Amino acid sequence: MNRLKIFLNGQYQNTKELDPSHTFLAGRGESCDVVLNAERGVSRQHFQIQNVKGVWRVKVLSKFGELYSEGHKVQDLELRNALMFSVPPYDFVFESDEEAQVEKSQGHSGASIVVSGSDDDRTHIGFVPSAAFLRLVNAHGDVIQSYRLDGQSWVGGRDLSCSIFIDNQKISRRQFEIYKQDEAYFVRDLGSVNVTQVNSRPIPAETWTQLTSMDVISVADWMLHFEMRDAQFEHRLQEVAPNLRSPVIFESGNSLVRQDQNGLMLHETPQASPGFASIPGNQTPPVGRKAPAKKIKMNPVRIAILAITVVGLGFFIFDGSSKDTPEASKRQTPFEKLPVEKQQYVKQAYLAAQAHLAQGNYELARQEIVKIHQEIPVYEDSKQIEAAAARGVEMLAEMEKLQQQEAEKKQIDEKVNATIRTCKAGINKETDLPWLEQCLAPIMEFNPDHPGILELKAEVESNMQERAMNAAASELYRQNVAKFKAIFQKAEKIEKSGQILEAIKAYSKIPNYKLPDPGKLKEKAKRQVAALSNMVQKNQEAFEKKADAAHAEERFRDAVEMIRKAVSFNPENEAIKGKQRTYEKALTKSLMPIYHEGILEENVGNVEVAKKKWQAILEASMEGEEYFKKAKAKLKKYGAL
Repeated sequence: MNRLKIFLNGQYQNTKELDPSHTFLAGRGESCDVVLNAERGVSRQHFQIQNVKGVWRVKVLSKFGELYSEGHKVQDLELRNALMFSVPPYDFVFESDEEAQVEKSQGHSGASIVVSGSDDDRTHIGFVPSAAFLRLVNAHGDVIQSYRLDGQSWVGGRDLSCSIFIDNQKISRRQFEIYKQDEAYFVRDLGSVNVTQVNSRPIPAETWTQLTSMDVISVADWMLHFEMRDAQFEHRLQEVAPNLRSPVIFESGNSLVRQDQNGLMLHETPQASPGFASIPGNQTPPVGRKAPAKKIKMNPVRIAILAITVVGLGFFIFDGSSKDTPEASKRQTPFEKLPVEKQQYVKQAYLAAQAHLAQGNYELARQEIVKIHQEIPVYEDSKQIEAAAARGVEMLAEMEKLQQQEAEKKQIDEKVNATIRTCKAGINKETDLPWLEQCLAPIMEFNPDHPGILELKAEVESNMQERAMNAAASELYRQNVAKFKAIFQKAEKIEKSGQILEAIKAYSKIPNYKLPDPGKLKEKAKRQVAALSNMVQKNQEAFEKKADAAHAEERFRDAVEMIRKAVSFNPENEAIKGKQRTYEKALTKSLMPIYHEGILEENVGNVEVAKKKWQAILEASMEGEEYFKKAKAKLKKYGAL
């Protein structure tokens, strides 16, 4: 199975399984298989990963996109197991289980030291599986914790989310980051307040510094010791004879150097006489050995064998070289070991490389350096010349690429501008966005944020918005017209029910409404108010005359009925209401004698005569009048009602 691991700013994000039958796209577009954040320099479709005839390749799709591998900018790259490539700030690691199995089957799983039989008698170091460790030491020299760096990225600081947690207020929440690339480890400061140092030298913020075994990372008054160890050290140590695995190895000044269970060299103040082995009280003796009852003296043979063992293990852990020994200083350099004709060949190639570099012939200079390095690893400053030539070649290639990109960009700009002009000519008040998008489709992949494209979109969106506003206004107008019509119809309904005064009030309110009036209902309402008011006045006058006539003829009941009808047409007419009170008093006054006559007849025992009197009052009066009520009560008393 093949996988692509994704890292953002050194932090692991996700793993994508790669199917050979599918082409994987990566970019900031929503349709991509790997969707990246819209970081600067990340295109919509930035690159693709595809299996071509059994070989996985990554290819840049964007015309302006960039992709880096091993410090070089690339457009197309063949992927192999554990290969890393980058689209800043993203890093990608390709993993292939098939390739890993092939490597393992070819014998790269164990450690080996092969001594070459060539004339130079050099020692070649084979593959040694190694592991990286950190020992956290506080200001008092106490080892707080040891970390084995498994994975690819680790952040150190006092934030609880950090993989290397340091509980110290002098240390930033995110102080530094350690990153593994291939088999090398790098560290960088994360812009902390107290600058991170390596071997007492401050390292610049956001710049990677490579770590080597035995380097010391220091922050404030705390230190982290970085070490590369043989991953199979403990297994190899078990192969050493038990009598050679003493915890005390040698004496250094006033302290003893002891090797712990991880192969670390620890300094301790001796508790016994120099030259004697002692086991600390809190250490368990090795299996198969009894704890010594007394101090055991280290004999010279044991010390010699143990020293050889330690040196041998050191070759597995470090690079096997010892440049500071006298023997190393007596060795001949690789150039001095060459035959004279080869030395001359190397010198000529070196001078030619210098000349080509000075003339700007970078590729020729690089080829000359390659000739040198085929003979010896380095000569004078050949490595620097090689690096300068490589940069020159890359610079020329970049210039050529830029020129090509400029030509392509010019051609694209011409096509974009021509399409924009065509689409602009076709825009009218009814144009919508789907039409515009179809018109602009041939150029959208080049620059969707082109000012001309944005201007056309803004124009069409403005037209669409105007149409929408007009439609909304039309709908609102229609609704208001219908609402006004309903108000008028309600006034008409009141009028038809005979509630003339209520109808007049309803019609009177209509002219004050702030609603559209295409049917001129306000004018009609005014006319209705005038007509109904005139009708009320005429009816009132007619009933008032009838009331006056009945009163003059002393038909007081008829007078009250007529005047009440006159009042009903206009209750606010105080003059008519005054007449109503006058006529009602006259009616009451005319009935009072009849009622009292009935009372007298009742008192003398002529109840039947009294009942007739009271019955006459009911016929001459009406509901609500004073003597009407009294007469009615008397008749009920005698069962006449």
